[in-house]
Amino acid sequence: MYLISVDGGTTNTRLVLIRDGEILGSLRLKVGMRDNVFGEGASYREALADGIRTLLADNGTEQKEVRGVLVSGMICSERGLYEIPHISAPVNVRTLAAAMQKMQFPGIADIPFYLIPGVRSFESSDAGLSSMDIMRGEETELFGIFDKLKCTGVFTLVLPGSHNKIIPVTEDGTLGVFYTSVSGELIRAAAENTILRDGIRDAYPKKLDEKYLLLGFDIARENGVTAALFKVRILQKYKDCTPDELFAVLAGAVLSEDLRILEKHGKGDILVGGSDPFRSAFVTLLSARTKLKANVLPDDVAAYAVAYGAERLMKERKD
Repeated sequence: MYLISVDGGTTNTRLVLIRDGEILGSLRLKVGMRDNVFGEGASYREALADGIRTLLADNGTEQKEVRGVLVSGMICSERGLYEIPHISAPVNVRTLAAAMQKMQFPGIADIPFYLIPGVRSFESSDAGLSSMDIMRGEETELFGIFDKLKCTGVFTLVLPGSHNKIIPVTEDGTLGVFYTSVSGELIRAAAENTILRDGIRDAYPKKLDEKYLLLGFDIARENGVTAALFKVRILQKYKDCTPDELFAVLAGAVLSEDLRILEKHGKGDILVGGSDPFRSAFVTLLSARTKLKANVLPDDVAAYAVAYGAERLMKERKD
């Protein structure tokens, strides 16, 4: 069966055409949920409709051949295509598939849409704040990874990004309490909007310098994150460090707090997804500064995990 996976985030939307586990084509749209109005006044729905047409045309597929459009991520939030409420953890592939909402959007495509809800780790707003968390999109990514790698045993999935996700998973593929940080956004904000900007400038290296990454981590562990961030300024003035080296110190300092969460709540082996530079940064820090076993998610699985998850969810549906 042909399926289209739509992973709609804050700034980008990715469309993937998949059939029986084979990725047939993909398309990235530079549109997202940040303001829900994109490029020269075109609406998000118009951009999505055009993207679906282009994806199918590029791969010689007609709309009538597609069983469904599986939609996940911030596109299912209040600022997206249509809001689907979060469902409460614990969640497995069967409960998530049952909670998908089937809808029609004829102005976008003459294909059934299946909107995938996000997950929250609390039953009500009366829950303790430390146990309250939400995700949109990562749950679909998780089940794609779990199915594609045929995971066995307890493990913890780390998904670096603007918002880093740390997701302990049971051996039967159930997610319960999970943890989110804004580390990605904090690193970018500090690099672009503080005194550190003068030294870091526009640096965003594809791979972080290991020596300086560990330096930032160690300073943060000894003196705290905010003090470690100012050391970036000291290094700029008195040690003649390059922008890439300064960025690595900044990243190591901020990510030290994510490592603290992993050391406290991580279960089993640690599986790191996402993309560089932060995927490899997590692996370096885990290997060098903790006793946790770090494994890198294969590139092909990391790139298309959402599409694999969408297809896995669809296999649970009877409609």
